Amino acid sequence: MSNLISIPVPTFAEYAESQISELRLSGRFATADNYNTLLTSVKTFLRYIKHPVLRFREIDSILVRTYNRWLRQNHNVRNSIACYNRTFRAIYNRAVKTFGLNDSHPFDDVCTSEEKTGSRAVDESVIIRIINADVKGDRRLMLARDLFTFSFLCRGMPFVDMAYLRKRDIVGDYITYNRHKTRALLKVRVEPQVRKIIDRYLGMKENGDSPYLFPILKDCDGERAYRKYRSGLIIYNRALKRLAALADVTENISSYVARHSWASIAYNSDISIGVITDSLGHTSENTTRTYVCGINQEKLDEANRLMARKCRKLFFGRSISMSPARTQKAGSSSWRCRTPGRSSFGTEYFTMRAVRLTRWAGNTMRS
Repeated sequence: MSNLISIPVPTFAEYAESQISELRLSGRFATADNYNTLLTSVKTFLRYIKHPVLRFREIDSILVRTYNRWLRQNHNVRNSIACYNRTFRAIYNRAVKTFGLNDSHPFDDVCTSEEKTGSRAVDESVIIRIINADVKGDRRLMLARDLFTFSFLCRGMPFVDMAYLRKRDIVGDYITYNRHKTRALLKVRVEPQVRKIIDRYLGMKENGDSPYLFPILKDCDGERAYRKYRSGLIIYNRALKRLAALADVTENISSYVARHSWASIAYNSDISIGVITDSLGHTSENTTRTYVCGINQEKLDEANRLMARKCRKLFFGRSISMSPARTQKAGSSSWRCRTPGRSSFGTEYFTMRAVRLTRWAGNTMRS
């Protein structure tokens, strides 16, 4: 007789709720929020299909594809759907492993990878207008302007890292901190403009008892600090919209702009992509490339001119010019290749090409 005790398998909702509680206890509040958002979405979907209780054995490719169609019908964009699918899959895979369930691989046919979004970088002139905006004594706008300036001048420091930046992280001429997202250790030199911002907030009486530099978080409690950061991000983005209007900036300004713009401006200033990757605290250059707005047009034109010169030397030995020109005879056309002084390979090539095209056209018409 077996002594093994079978573990009852909870419903999907019960198991998801238990995972959310564990994540919050371990301080992974962002992941817990993602799980909770997915659970709310799945519950709404189940009510729509009149199937209130979902068990793990019922999760198959048909149900997952139906859920994806429902998401699209409710105007969810690709990246949102991919996020829902990844979270749904994570909960499913963990349950399969925990309870020894049969894995039917229900997520193989749906999108789980995000589509790369374009760079949010703006031109240097836009950055200057925002940094120099006259906030007219508005404290919320002053904080938004200071955070934007601080982010740009500290190698694109993200809002979450500014929110959690402690006064003790600033020692001498350097800011040393761990990125909140990757835990990568970064060390940033304090430039004169950054020093002014630091001194301003260190000197604020109302912020004197806080361990944090900026007046975004009030205490060190994990979940309360996280909720304060989330609400602070919303307030910051709204203030940036007002700041942009005040500075006559028409571009969409958000918390990402300073970071993406720093990367793009650095790239167009001939700083290597590897150095930019390390400066941003990325683990992959591919991530950094999504931030970069692209090489400016002048550099592309110059590169093309260099290649054109090399090609002229390679094929013709000296400078040539080729121009399309129509002959005076009606109904006919030709390409003329001019070289300084004599005909060469270019003339012969285009003549042979014209003969072949003429023969092909004649054969086509006869057939």
